[in-house]
Amino acid sequence: MTAPEARDGWPKPLDVGNGEVCASFARDGSWLSLGRTHPRHGFVELTGAPGFDEARRGQPAAVRRYRHGLTLARHAAVRLTGAVPAAVPDPQPSGRPRWSGADRSGTYQAEAWAAVDQPAVLQRHVLRAGPDRRPRRLTLVASGRLERPPFAEITEVSPLPPTPGHTTTTTDGANLRLVQPELPAVADLWVALSGGTTTGWRVDAGTARLPISWDPRQHPACVLTVTCALAPDHPPAPDRTPPRESRPADPVRLCTRLHIPARLRPDVARLVDGTLRYVLGCTALAVTPGERCILTDHRLLPLSWTRDAYYQALLLLAARHVQPRGPVVVSEHLRWLWGRCDRGDNGWMRSHLPNGTVKDRAYQADQQLYPVLELLDYRDASGRWPTTPAGSASWGQLVAETWRALPIHEELGLIASDENPADDPAGLPYLLSTQILLWHTATRLAAREDELGIH
Repeated sequence: MTAPEARDGWPKPLDVGNGEVCASFARDGSWLSLGRTHPRHGFVELTGAPGFDEARRGQPAAVRRYRHGLTLARHAAVRLTGAVPAAVPDPQPSGRPRWSGADRSGTYQAEAWAAVDQPAVLQRHVLRAGPDRRPRRLTLVASGRLERPPFAEITEVSPLPPTPGHTTTTTDGANLRLVQPELPAVADLWVALSGGTTTGWRVDAGTARLPISWDPRQHPACVLTVTCALAPDHPPAPDRTPPRESRPADPVRLCTRLHIPARLRPDVARLVDGTLRYVLGCTALAVTPGERCILTDHRLLPLSWTRDAYYQALLLLAARHVQPRGPVVVSEHLRWLWGRCDRGDNGWMRSHLPNGTVKDRAYQADQQLYPVLELLDYRDASGRWPTTPAGSASWGQLVAETWRALPIHEELGLIASDENPADDPAGLPYLLSTQILLWHTATRLAAREDELGIH
């Protein structure tokens, strides 16, 4: 399944998730990663990619090389090797990633999906015999490890020390368990096989191999289903039945409501459909019941910027007529943002881990305003205020405290910032875009001040 990888571009991975866990697959179907939020480290993942060289922190070229490596099939955590036709992604994207390939030996099809309400993702491989019906040998290779991502940024401010410990692997027949007790985190791989036989996993130097024998003369098809679940302790085994395809009712209708020109609606509708799936499945991840973080990216940089999260939340609110889950997810994000997220004495920092702790201690003034805008947008879209975070008196009190903490110059009425929205040091303290955003937010807030009880 190792297809040629272009040197002049990044092969776009295929992503799948359910708001509990998120996974990425290479273009040939190799399984790159499985990740989820973590109470201690913010985010953990099963990955086969090499670690980031800590000596190269803050070097943009090194960071970009590392991020490119995260997309490559040769860095897969789990992959199927042997007599498998070369596969390519389904040219017609649907609700779940699909791959297919064919040669003289037969046909190959695969698909991946997230389990319903469980921290697991599944991938099913189906091989069917062709004219060449000779016996074949396949191998499922698991070479991944459990770790907290390195959060490699183009502009580093507060790099975190590497997490200690290493991943150990144990087997039980066709099942495999990977454990990193220092995190802690546990990943379980369950394998279901029909039409073929196996003698069980073999582990050597951290790599586990499951040899599979298939005789097409006796069984015209071989079906392999790999289930991988990730949790801080012991993940439960999910149902292997693929869920029904879940698709927004009519993204074209949303394009109509947004006054998108008719000739652009089909393409924009596909973009909206795919983006909604990605946000709801891979970036808007549950942290605790009733609280949800919105990541900038689930793989390259699984951190939260209030600015990046705002525009994802805005999409969910705009698409509420075709995806009713959107406002619920935004309300859960608002509770995480205003309740769990560590704001200290000065407000939100540049970025936060999904567990709410600060990652980058740098102050960006515009990021103090986006949470207020998100709250106001939710009120406008739903007609009501969301439930306040646990232990908070009222939204009015939260907003008033946030507004009083803004570093607004007493005479100029301008707001100062240490960094610009590109995460670079601000050459001048009063950025024009931030002053416009301040005016816009204040205008929006004034229309709701009576409801919030602030003046």
